[in-house]
Amino acid sequence: MANHPSQILFRNLYYGLRARCRRRAVAAAIHDLPPLAKPAAGPCRTFAMVLGDGFLEWGILCAYSLARVVDEAEFEITPDGGLGHATRAALGRLLPGRCRFVDPGDVAGRVESALPRARFPRLRASRDVQIHLAKLVDVYAGRAGRIVALDADLVFYRRPGELLGVLDGKPKAEPYLIERRESYAVFHGELERLSGHPVPRRYNSGITAFHAGTIDWERVERWLQAIWLLRPKPPLEHQTLCALLASELPRHALAAEAYLCRPNAREIAQPQAVLHHYNGEYKARFHAFANIPRAFPKALTHG
Repeated sequence: MANHPSQILFRNLYYGLRARCRRRAVAAAIHDLPPLAKPAAGPCRTFAMVLGDGFLEWGILCAYSLARVVDEAEFEITPDGGLGHATRAALGRLLPGRCRFVDPGDVAGRVESALPRARFPRLRASRDVQIHLAKLVDVYAGRAGRIVALDADLVFYRRPGELLGVLDGKPKAEPYLIERRESYAVFHGELERLSGHPVPRRYNSGITAFHAGTIDWERVERWLQAIWLLRPKPPLEHQTLCALLASELPRHALAAEAYLCRPNAREIAQPQAVLHHYNGEYKARFHAFANIPRAFPKALTHG
């Protein structure tokens, strides 16, 4: 049975007030996590993240939780706007030897060379105002090879065996998370018309693993121009474009119950899934119900 609107309003107010009261304590507990050094030898897996000063606690929690369960994990951090000394120092202290920071000037030069504004006006204009598009444009443009990019609001609780298996598998497939509900800039049917291929249902772009050198950026520009004609100032441009790119590739939907988007309060307090994706309003629910001192120092540093 659907909740009455007044019940939804009360619940959201409760979550918001509880989150506001606990946010500072949760942030302090994240900063108090013990350092997690990289093993001295062995293979590495590089995960790309886009991170700014305003998203520090989420970036720490994502990288730290993954490094805890994947010993070989290291991180390429692309700055989103400001990435000050305090942010770099916090990541360096908690994840010594695991983080490489990309120079913002190098990113800007590479993007301008690969996607000049005169040829890609819509994509560049959207990137200027849509922070999420940095995870596509800034991470992949002008590069080669397969790049695994993570949203900073992912939290890992167990080794993501299914994800790692897909990344290591042959032939290669594009792994993706399953949303609780369909979330695209335009209707699904319009996306399939644009792509000419079946577009995955309820695609979530929290994890992408595209081969950078094979992305057809002119096609991406045409897609985005067509989307803007259908819906001016569309939301969810990054997720929509990634779903269109994935529609042309072999792909693998990660098990939704293990790779969980938008977890409920009980699951947040006592996680059973491999990972949680705290997209949208669910960030407030994490602050409202997560118990960092109890769950994370022990669970993330001892097994």
